[in-house]
Amino acid sequence: MSGSERRRHRRYATSHTARASAAKPDATPFVVEVVNVSESGLGIVSVRDLSIGAEFYLTLADFSGAPLHGIVRWIDTGGGPIYAGIEFLEIDPEQAKALRGLVAAIDKEEWGVG
Repeated sequence: MSGSERRRHRRYATSHTARASAAKPDATPFVVEVVNVSESGLGIVSVRDLSIGAEFYLTLADFSGAPLHGIVRWIDTGGGPIYAGIEFLEIDPEQAKALRGLVAAIDKEEWGVG
C-alpha cells in the first residue's frame, strides 16, 4: 500500500478461522486464518493459492452475519503461507451491523474494556 493510500476503516488484529468458498458453483470450501478485520475488509493467511481479483464468500467463526462476499485486493507470498487483503463487496445493513459488533468486541479486548 502506498503512502498516499488510506484505509476507510481501522483494522484490528485478531486470530479467527474462516471458511472460504470461491464464488463459483463447484467450489470446494477451505479454511483460512483471519489476522485482522475492519468494517470494510479482512487480512487473511492461507496455504492455498490465491490470486488478485478472485472473489470469495467467507464465513467467520463466531460471526452472526451471513457469509461475506469479498475480493482479493493484494497478496504477499514471501516464500511461505500467502497473506492477502480482502475487500468486502455487497455488504447489506445486517452484515454491516454484525461487522461493527465484531470490531467493537475486538476493540474492547484490545483495550481491556468490558
